[in-house]
This record gives sequence, structure tokens and C-alpha cells, in this order.
Amino acid sequence: EELKAFKTLHRHCRVPSAHKLGGWVAAQRREYRKRQSQSKTQLTDERVLKLVELGFDWGVHASNWDLRYGDLLEFKRKFRHVDVPGNYKANPALSDWVHRQRSAFKDL
Repeated sequence: EELKAFKTLHRHCRVPSAHKLGGWVAAQRREYRKRQSQSKTQLTDERVLKLVELGFDWGVHASNWDLRYGDLLEFKRKFRHVDVPGNYKANPALSDWVHRQRSAFKDL
């Protein structure tokens, strides 16, 4: 119920680790990874289904990447380029993400 309330307020299920639900969310993800590796887990099919129906993000890093990518597409639509300034005040997380993506590309 608390996760439902969080989603109603924030329109997503990406609970920050510092939030009071953060530990619980991390535990659900851990149990899900156990389940994926066929290990013993307390995460039932019913709970997985309820979380999926709510829009729970099982892999927070992937969903954050997708979120920033969506922000970049919106930036491109608006400005017709993807040269996000390093001090882009409208979305600092996007400018940080673009910087990390470019650094990772250079390291390839």
C-alpha cells in the first residue's frame, strides 16, 4: 500500500534508497534476482505479479538509463541537437548523464 501511495504521488515506482521504502524496495529486487537464479526466495508469484502490475522497476539502473535517454530525446526534439550543456539548469541529471555516456564511449 505504501508503494501504491508513492506511485500516486510521484507517478513512478523508482523509490530513492534514502526514502523510508528504499530498504524494502532493495529487498524486493534482491529477492527477484534470487528467483531469477533459481535460488530459494520468499518472493511469490502473486507478489511479483502485483509489483509488475504496479509498474515496479526490477532493475533501477536500466530504468534510470531509459529515463535519461527519454530526456535526451525530448531535448533533441526541443533544440534540434544533443549537445546538452554541462550546466544545463533545466535538467542537471541529463547533463551529468550525457557526460558519463560520452566518457564511457571514449573508454571503449
